[in-house]
Amino acid sequence: MPSDQELATLMASQFAGHEKDYNGYIAVLRALGVKTGAKVFDFGCSWGYGSYQLAQAGFTLHAFEISQRRAEYARSKLGVPIHPITDSEYGAYDVFFSAHVIEHVPSVCDMIELGMRCLKPGGLFIAFTPNGSATFRTYNFGNWHKRWGLVHPQLIDEEYLLHYFTGIPLIVTSSPHPISQIAKWDRSTHPLITSLEGDELMFVAPKCA
Repeated sequence: MPSDQELATLMASQFAGHEKDYNGYIAVLRALGVKTGAKVFDFGCSWGYGSYQLAQAGFTLHAFEISQRRAEYARSKLGVPIHPITDSEYGAYDVFFSAHVIEHVPSVCDMIELGMRCLKPGGLFIAFTPNGSATFRTYNFGNWHKRWGLVHPQLIDEEYLLHYFTGIPLIVTSSPHPISQIAKWDRSTHPLITSLEGDELMFVAPKCA
């Protein structure tokens, strides 16, 4: 977590050029049609850098972080509203968002099911995670091999996602994420899968009514 001086510098620059810059993620949300004011739940927000930027972009932001120390930093230093998910949160959100969280959890399917419960009908489950695909493994084995282990026990690929979301609209892309293609997504049940050679995998699925 940054010092007060470091945080002030980051906030003054709006995180531009920093590894925690969320402009790319915000561009994806815009391309997906997520409107200003939409309710977004940032699951696993760490010390709040992403939640802060999502809120600054105009989204109504709530967040959760399992580390009490990081959660308190996010709350006190960045004004991020942090609270655990309760039954009252089910069906409340337009977007369930996570960036580099799902690879850490004990159960991928449990996290997806939780996210879907939180979403309104038609709401979007959006996750960014290290790319576990065979394509990336072939393209860059060194980086693929570094992406899993004790810290990242879950390495997700398109085969798992296609199986899990059978018959459900789905986007699977890798970085750099193709904004123009994402913007044209029609939510048909035919999956939109783009090049999978990039380091970061993204998948998006709506909650079906």
